[in-house]
Amino acid sequence: MVENRLRQLRAEDTAANLLQEITEKNELLRIANQTLATKAYEDPLTGLANRRKFDMVLAESLAAARQNRSPISLMMIDVDHFKSFNDTYGHQAGDECLQLLSKVISESISGSGRLVARYGGEEFVVILPGVNRAKATMIADRARLAVRLAAMDTLPNSPPSQTVSIGVVTCQ
Repeated sequence: MVENRLRQLRAEDTAANLLQEITEKNELLRIANQTLATKAYEDPLTGLANRRKFDMVLAESLAAARQNRSPISLMMIDVDHFKSFNDTYGHQAGDECLQLLSKVISESISGSGRLVARYGGEEFVVILPGVNRAKATMIADRARLAVRLAAMDTLPNSPPSQTVSIGVVTCQ
């Protein structure tokens, strides 16, 4: 009888340990899945949202703007003469340039609900919910100026400052 009870206690202890281990593994798996889901919407070079995230947020933002009858603006940003930059300074410098410019653009466009995404090679897109044309133009000009003033001297061969072209559209 005592031996059966000891076996039962050992079995309960083993079961409790296994349950604890399963619970810990499930939590690690949940965190890993959450990280993967986040990475699925992130551009690996710049850390900005990627095109997939942009498409999703644009659809949501347009629906919200329509429902709230509020304006929404969109900015398309293209790095000027980037192919020649890459050819002159190399792809590593080009990648570092895009990383620097993405940081500068993001910092100059901060605001609630705004999304900055890498749209293509050297193209970025910005969603500005609740922003009218005049304010969107001011934000675009601020981003353009911030890029022009960005210090490129940290990049290999110290290239000159970069410029961007920005298109803005606003819908009601």
